[in-house]
Amino acid sequence: MDLRKKITILGVTQLVAVAGILLFLYAQEAKEKVRNQYVEKARAVVLTTESTREEMGKKWDQGILTAEGLREWADDGDIEKVLAGVPVVTAWRAAMARAEEGGYEFRVPKFDPRNPKNEPDPLEARVIRMLEEQGLAEHYEIDESMNAVRYFRPIRLTQECMLCHGDPATSQALWGNDQGLDPTGAKMENWQVGEVHGAFEVVQSLDAADAQIAASIYQAGGVIGALIVVGGIVFFIFSNRGINGLYRPIRQIAGALNEGADQVSDASQQVAASSQSLAASASEQASSLEETSAALEEMAAITRTNAA
Repeated sequence: MDLRKKITILGVTQLVAVAGILLFLYAQEAKEKVRNQYVEKARAVVLTTESTREEMGKKWDQGILTAEGLREWADDGDIEKVLAGVPVVTAWRAAMARAEEGGYEFRVPKFDPRNPKNEPDPLEARVIRMLEEQGLAEHYEIDESMNAVRYFRPIRLTQECMLCHGDPATSQALWGNDQGLDPTGAKMENWQVGEVHGAFEVVQSLDAADAQIAASIYQAGGVIGALIVVGGIVFFIFSNRGINGLYRPIRQIAGALNEGADQVSDASQQVAASSQSLAASASEQASSLEETSAALEEMAAITRTNAA
């Protein structure tokens, strides 16, 4: 693989890594924002419910609603009117009436409920105890099993609650029975003002929000993918230019080295030729010397002969 391809692959890999990190951070931030929005919505719903309960409580304080009136309705067998006069019941019915339209589920989990539908599940029971023991004004959790935000506010007993949940010994004076029963026929629990035995709960599914976030991520991923392709092309073009610019001086240096090598080779050949010429001259001189030596030896022999 040539250098241009390696640089292009490295650049594109870095772009993909950065894009992946940005998409991950975007998804986390989007989820956090959605959860906060859901909590704010649930808080608004429950605060409205509590306001309704307080307004009903004022009707008891003003004498518009009285125990005598509830007793008359109970004696007439009109339990629905009796329940309509209970502030907390009126409040949660109002919240439940618009739950589907508002995109949430409204619950009233409580311990020892008179309505079996209000029996708390394990998470609700744990939260109710937490609200009571820690004195919390609110609490919310992300229920992974339901993929939902579950928001809670405690229901604290007020004075009018004691009419049905207070001392059983008052049942005779209030409701005309000595069995400790309230006007609905349920057993009075001897609870106290301020105690927490239940909570208002708003449940909001995260499925729709998650789908919307996923769609946004896919859309953003497509745009980023196109940008990465463009970035890869730009990397390739600029790396090609850069490498060509890098190759140019290298080629010049290599050419100069080749030229120098050729010059050295020519010089070497010239030196070799000169050496051969010198060797030939030396050989000729040696032959001449040998001939001269032989002539000298011959003259010496003649001289010796003449001397003899």
